[in-house]
Amino acid sequence: MSDINAKQTGFFPTSPASSDSKISPLQKGPLGRNSENRKKELESTKNDSLVAIDRTVKDFSRIKKAVDAVAPLDKSHRVEELKRQINEGTYEIDYDKLAEKIISSEF
Repeated sequence: MSDINAKQTGFFPTSPASSDSKISPLQKGPLGRNSENRKKELESTKNDSLVAIDRTVKDFSRIKKAVDAVAPLDKSHRVEELKRQINEGTYEIDYDKLAEKIISSEF
């Protein structure tokens, strides 16, 4: 079998083909800090990155959290009661209430 190191390229930092001139700055150690000019540039853009959230959005978020926290309504008992009344023929329609619902849904 042939020697594996003889076939390696300079891609691997520990290979014989690599030299100190081919090592990237990241491999040499930590990079330096920002220069003073760059620090000033970053400070001047700080206000550009601020986000203002409208009050109505905040209110909506608060309302949504409150609604999500409420337990879901269980109306299965009422549905079963209505089914029983319909099957027995004892269910009575309130025509005035029905008329009000129809009219209110139109407007």
